[in-house]
Amino acid sequence: MGVLLEAHAIAQVSMNLVDFHVTPPHVAFEEVKKQAASLGVAVTGSEIVGLTPLEALLTAGRHYAPGAVSEDELVTVAVEKLGLSQLEQFDKTRKIIEFQL
Repeated sequence: MGVLLEAHAIAQVSMNLVDFHVTPPHVAFEEVKKQAASLGVAVTGSEIVGLTPLEALLTAGRHYAPGAVSEDELVTVAVEKLGLSQLEQFDKTRKIIEFQL
């Protein structure tokens, strides 16, 4: 679903990813970037509403930085490459399920 966020002067593509094993966040993000580019639009970031499993971000981190080894490195790369801090700073202690347990 597309939504105009006038307060931020951006448009948002909203989707529910219910199984990150089927559709990892980086796959959805890269497809949105591809589709947007075909329309001459740049994707500047993304947002996770609610909580995400650590493994979803580790998978994205491995995609973007296959040489990264630590979990912290992988999460940092995923947050950067997915643009998760565009609107507000991504706080892994509040957004990653395992850090809430």
